[in-house]
Amino acid sequence: MSRTSPTSVLNQTSIFIDENGDIEAINDHFVDGLDLGVREMQRVSDVEFDSETQMWYAEIREDFLASQHVASIRLTAPTRQEALDREVVFVNSILHRRIIEGKTIED
Repeated sequence: MSRTSPTSVLNQTSIFIDENGDIEAINDHFVDGLDLGVREMQRVSDVEFDSETQMWYAEIREDFLASQHVASIRLTAPTRQEALDREVVFVNSILHRRIIEGKTIED
């Protein structure tokens, strides 16, 4: 299930359903409009501006990466929107590998 726009990957929604029927997705306004029952939200990253490098970064949180056997990931970009876009692509790739392929980053 997805919707697309040529301007940003933030306008695309991917919803992953595991073998237990549990749903994982990046929360956006599209997901907010779905009746998915009881929700549990978890922050995946922190998006900040680094004054020293003059770059935006999305720091993927360790608790999200724990199942991937990776300590931390920092995605940098010249604009906030690009950092957010990179975060969405990265998190969706992790969810796809874990839920659809049954793999971790190490595989």
